[in-house]
Amino acid sequence: MRMKEISSTTARLLNHFDRLQEIKKKSLIRPITVHLAPTDKCNLDCLFCSVKKRTMNEIPLYDMKKIVDIYSNLGAKSFEITGGGDPTCYYGLELLIDHIYQKNKGVGLITNGILLNEVSENALNKLTWLRISLSGVDVGLEKKYYDIDSSRLPNFTGCSYVYTNNSSEKLVKEISKIAKHLEAKYVRIVPNCYTPKDIEWGRKNIPPVISVYPEMFMQIKDYHVPATCYWKYIKPFVNSDGYVYQCSTCSLFEGKFPEAWRVAKWDEVEKIYNQAPNSYNTKNCTLCFYSRQNELLHDLLFKVRHPRFL
Repeated sequence: MRMKEISSTTARLLNHFDRLQEIKKKSLIRPITVHLAPTDKCNLDCLFCSVKKRTMNEIPLYDMKKIVDIYSNLGAKSFEITGGGDPTCYYGLELLIDHIYQKNKGVGLITNGILLNEVSENALNKLTWLRISLSGVDVGLEKKYYDIDSSRLPNFTGCSYVYTNNSSEKLVKEISKIAKHLEAKYVRIVPNCYTPKDIEWGRKNIPPVISVYPEMFMQIKDYHVPATCYWKYIKPFVNSDGYVYQCSTCSLFEGKFPEAWRVAKWDEVEKIYNQAPNSYNTKNCTLCFYSRQNELLHDLLFKVRHPRFL
């Protein structure tokens, strides 16, 4: 239940009835949430990083503001600042948050938290939510989290941790302590997501470890590949190389964002919304974290006979 409350699931998509009606009646798909990865820079080097092979790209703040403007005009309701690298390493993070906030859009931030003390309280207070990925505990940086003043954080702050075969029950216990210090509303535990084998390993090994921690839950998404994909319209990923990609999952295929999954350069993205929605060819996808949502989108676009009958 907690996963459905906070994560990108079909339950969350069903909250946007206005957009679902547009899809059904007009075959019009507009953006709801936009992933923004402004920089490749990061202060950690996690073994499980989905973009281990990235280069050190960064989008200038001036262009980031334009990207927000374009997607806002297209109908985006919210923006999720993520990686790439870690957003707190981006020189213009606070001004980017402020620009989104001034547009009256929701803004979420995902960070490993190591540099959170360098982000102003004013910027943090403009966030709708904050998720701290506690990857620092894997390399002995627990103190960095205890140094964070929880009173500076947004009201809805949560934590996450990637549990791998290098993790331990001792580390999970430390994560629980850190989450309490940060007054986190939840702790999401996920497996390494590079392959179905890694995911299934997590499905088997994570529950026994976290069962004694009521604040923790395991998130393992359904990863089967759907026949059609329209996610580029509804939750596109703007990467630090200046291109918009089909989704965030595709970086797992090569350890970077592959060119084959590019939708458009950021300043040309309006063109795809001026055309009838077309599905991406999913034959090259090895797994998908938005399969159920895409199945719903497919059904909405499907024209049935005798629609008054169920």
